[in-house]
Amino acid sequence: MSKPSDEIHGVVHEYANRLVRIIDKIGNDEVESNERRERPSKVIMTGGLAKISLFYRKVEEQLRSEGVGSMYYPYGTIDTWNVVAIGAALFRHQIIPVSR
Repeated sequence: MSKPSDEIHGVVHEYANRLVRIIDKIGNDEVESNERRERPSKVIMTGGLAKISLFYRKVEEQLRSEGVGSMYYPYGTIDTWNVVAIGAALFRHQIIPVSR
């Protein structure tokens, strides 16, 4: 029999995996499009997306295209674990959003 904490961890793990996959896709798309540019983009040069709003917009667009919802739902409903999951996904991929 599973404990409530196991269920929470399972949900967070599922959401974190989805975010990691989305971040992978965004990163791969950026690398691919960067190969066709004369000058490298800041995304590649900084090891992450240069502007936090650009990053979140891209993640948001991908979530919506998958019919998941948005960064705010279901992700905003997981309380503190939400922060842990998103943080883990970002750290794993060294995506460092930098504000202006």
